[in-house]
Amino acid sequence: MKLSIVVSYAFTACLALARSHAHSRPNGTLPKPTHRLTRHFNADILASNKDWKAASCRGDRLVELMPSSDKAAGPKIESTKGNNPPSAQSEWQGDLKQELKTWGWHEEYVGDVYADMDYLDVTSVVEALGMNGKSQRAGGNNIPYGFLKSPASAAKHLWNQKPTGDELPKLQRLSDIFWGYWVRDNPAVANICYFWMVDIANEDTAKIMARALSEAGKTISKWPGVTFNMDSDAEKAILGSANGAVFAWFLIRHKAQLGERWIPMVTLFLNDLGRSWSAAHLLFYVEVAPDREK
Repeated sequence: MKLSIVVSYAFTACLALARSHAHSRPNGTLPKPTHRLTRHFNADILASNKDWKAASCRGDRLVELMPSSDKAAGPKIESTKGNNPPSAQSEWQGDLKQELKTWGWHEEYVGDVYADMDYLDVTSVVEALGMNGKSQRAGGNNIPYGFLKSPASAAKHLWNQKPTGDELPKLQRLSDIFWGYWVRDNPAVANICYFWMVDIANEDTAKIMARALSEAGKTISKWPGVTFNMDSDAEKAILGSANGAVFAWFLIRHKAQLGERWIPMVTLFLNDLGRSWSAAHLLFYVEVAPDREK
C-alpha cells in the first residue's frame, strides 16, 4: 500500500494527503501564501546566484539531518538543541484538532475539485504511481480540507506589517500542520512514498527549478519529466526551497514515528497537456535513509 502527500498551490493554497488503494486519507488546504504567486512556469527566469546558493545550503543541511537519528539530529537544530534527552521531535503530536482551533487556524469549505487529480490533468502520473486520484465522494481516497488564513498572513493583513516570531501562535510550522492531518485515523503513518507539490505557485521556487534545469541542460516536460538525485546541487536547492523544505522538516521532526526517512530524489514535470504555459509540479520520493550517524 502506497501513501503520498500531494500539495497544491493552485487557485488557493491546497494540501492534499492521499492514500492509494484502500482507505481514505485527508487532503487539506493551507492558507494563501504571502509570497508572490504564479501558475505559469517560465523556464527562462532563473534564481540569482545569491538565492541559488542560499537554497543549496539549506538543502545540504536538510540532507544531513534527514538520515541522522533523532538523538543525533536534535542538538543540530536551534529549536531543539537544548532538549534532554537529545531529540529533534516536534512538540506538536497527534491530530492537532484542538490545537489548530486554539491557535487560530479556521477551516473553510473546499470543493471536491481540489481532491480530483483528473481536474489537474495529471492522470498519467497518478496511474504511474499507483494512486487513486479521485475524491472520496467520487469513489476515491482524497478528502479536501481548507483554512481561511494562517495566523501569520492574517496578522500581516490586519496590522499592515510583518509580525515577529513572538507575536505569532506557537503552532505555525507547515510541517506540523501537515502532520496533524496525516495522522488522523491513519494506522500506518510511516508508510509514506511521495510528497507531491501540485501546480507550483511560489515564484522563488519556480526560479530555483528553472535554474536547476538550465544548469543541467534539461527541458521540463510532461511525465516522466526530469529527475535529480540527492548528490546534485540542483536537488539540494529544490529541497531547500519553500516548497521542498517543509517536507524535509516533516520527516526530521517525526523520526520517532517514521524512523530515519529521507528524500533521495525529486522529479520536475508539467501536467499531461505539456503546454509551455502550464504550471509545474514537484514530486519528492521518500525512502528509508541509508545508515548515517546514530
